[in-house]
Amino acid sequence: MKDNSSLKYLGASFLCISIFFCYRIFLYEAKLFFEFPHLLMVTSPIMLLMAPLFYLGIRGLTKNKVGLTKKDLIHFLPAILHVLELLPIYLKSSAEKIELLQHIFKYENELIVSVHGLVPNIWIDLIRFTLMIYYFAKSWRMIFRSDLVNKYLKSDRISSWFKASLIYFAIFQIIIPFQ
Repeated sequence: MKDNSSLKYLGASFLCISIFFCYRIFLYEAKLFFEFPHLLMVTSPIMLLMAPLFYLGIRGLTKNKVGLTKKDLIHFLPAILHVLELLPIYLKSSAEKIELLQHIFKYENELIVSVHGLVPNIWIDLIRFTLMIYYFAKSWRMIFRSDLVNKYLKSDRISSWFKASLIYFAIFQIIIPFQ
């Protein structure tokens, strides 16, 4: 029997990322960042993990490869580098972050340009978008070249549903973070 730990890993990863994303939206909409200013920009590096985790989960399912190797750590490099470039924001005092937040909420349309680390957010968003397209394309190719399709998706109806689900997921993961 095939070990389904990759499927659990994939599901748990996306559940955690979804929770962080919803948490960020909640904090922003409820203006709770003023209560917890040190959470400012904490979820940004996590957003860079969505695409690699999706790919690693699909790879685990299609190639029956469980766990990560040292070589796999390269997939986490963009998120790690983003954490490092955000250090100037993370290291600010609560008072400085609250002042920054007051500016954000006063000029909400300037959010994209007013809060960033050493690299402007437009470049981080471009990197995230590029990673999502790259990893999604690799995952799509891997899925449809594997036994998974022949074994579980023999029916045209199921295959169409599966393709539609993948396309929907791609659109959701690519467009929603830019909202």
